[in-house]
Amino acid sequence: MDGTRFRPRGIKIHWHTYTLGHQPTWKRPIIGYLVGFLLAILGLVTGLMHWHHDMPAFLPSTLLNLYIICVAFTWGFGPAIFTLCTGLLVIDFLYIEPYGLLFQHQNIYSSIYLLFFALAGVIIAAMVHQREAARLHAQTMVEEATEAQRKLEEFIGLVSHELKTLWPRPRAASSWRSAN
Repeated sequence: MDGTRFRPRGIKIHWHTYTLGHQPTWKRPIIGYLVGFLLAILGLVTGLMHWHHDMPAFLPSTLLNLYIICVAFTWGFGPAIFTLCTGLLVIDFLYIEPYGLLFQHQNIYSSIYLLFFALAGVIIAAMVHQREAARLHAQTMVEEATEAQRKLEEFIGLVSHELKTLWPRPRAASSWRSAN
C-alpha cells in the first residue's frame, strides 16, 4: 500500500462530533442560529429599555455572554459564534459612542472593549464545544463498552452451553452417585 489506510465499505467516518441523525429537531444547528438571533434581539430590546429609562447599564456584555453559553451548550459552536457576532452588533449599537451607529468608533478603548468581548465569546464557545464533544465521546464509549460486554456474555454462554452438550458425562461418575 502507499501508506493510506484501507477503509472497508459501510464504515462511517465522523468528520464532526455532532451527527444530526440522532438529534431531535429542536436541537439541530439551524434552530440554534434562529434562537441565537432572537436572543440577540432580546439583548437589544433589554438595552433599549435601559437606555429609554435612563437606567445604568452594568456590564452589558454579561447578559450576551450568558446567551452565548446557553446557545453553545444546546446547539454547538457555530450557533454560539453567530450569537457572538450579533451580540457584537448589539454592544456596538447601544453601548459604544457614538450611540446608534455601527463601527464608528472615536477612540481605541471602544475597539478594545469589542475585541475583549469577542475574545471572551470565542473562548466560551470553544470551551463549551470541547466539553460537549468530550461528553458525547464518553457516551459513545460507554455504549460501545456495554455492547462489547453483552457480546462477551453471550459468547461465554454459548461456549459454556457447547461444552456441556459436546462432552458426555462419564458413566462411572453417574453410576457411583446412584450407588451411594
